[in-house]
Amino acid sequence: MRLNLIAAVIGLLSISAGSARCLADESTVTAIRSKRLFAQLGFHLPEPRIHPQGQYYDVRDRWKSTSISQLLLAVHATVADAEQTLVEHLLFSEIPSTPTTAAYGDKRLLFMTESQTTGSIVFRRANVVVAFSWKGRLEDGTGLAVRVDDLIQNDLEVAPRGTMTPSPRIVSTNAPDQIRLRESIEITPILEGLGPSESVQMRMSEVGRIQAISRPVAGGKLLLTGPHALPSPGGEVVTHADGSRTIIPATQPGAPTKRYVLVAANTDNVFVRQYVTIELRE
Repeated sequence: MRLNLIAAVIGLLSISAGSARCLADESTVTAIRSKRLFAQLGFHLPEPRIHPQGQYYDVRDRWKSTSISQLLLAVHATVADAEQTLVEHLLFSEIPSTPTTAAYGDKRLLFMTESQTTGSIVFRRANVVVAFSWKGRLEDGTGLAVRVDDLIQNDLEVAPRGTMTPSPRIVSTNAPDQIRLRESIEITPILEGLGPSESVQMRMSEVGRIQAISRPVAGGKLLLTGPHALPSPGGEVVTHADGSRTIIPATQPGAPTKRYVLVAANTDNVFVRQYVTIELRE
């Protein structure tokens, strides 16, 4: 379980991102057209799945000599929201980040094993975040990042620009204040700026975890399921991206709670998130 220190960092970033106004000039990317992007890269186009940091594509293609296993795309309403996604990649990666001076993106993160033959690249260009995993030569992985970044900047069929009106956001999660262990509760989140519900994927998960606690049901609804057990008392050793470790209490005084994140994305890879704390009951 990811606990209060990480949740506090994300909570502060969420406040900042929520207060930032939507970009409204020619630098704002309003969509990433997956069909055009994947065709330009020579990749097949799999069906996307919603992920805590964006739309997940199970690619399993090659870029030159390098195997690409997955690709994440997230078009955010603001640069601040995109920056928050970079922070989440940094916080929740099991591999420390490696400094890089490669020329792609406005900001970039590189994670790789000691052998330098396996890793992932994450970068932000304006309000878009791209991430992918690679296996092979780092130079070819870097080359893919440069190519995707070039397409975002220069191919309007891949990355059209304009004004997001209304600004994409989650108006309300409509999540309950409390949930009992193993209880199932149906919720109808209220979204804005993402289009019709049939073109939107949603999911809710514990902050820092990939596994969802929800499953989609008809009519833009989610079915939430409470955890099987209350959080264990005591503390937990949290390993940070830089390799340092911190012992954090697993619970706070009072009723146990868990921090969750609701995410949603449409077929243009426009991505939104909202955090919610839910009290747990036996």
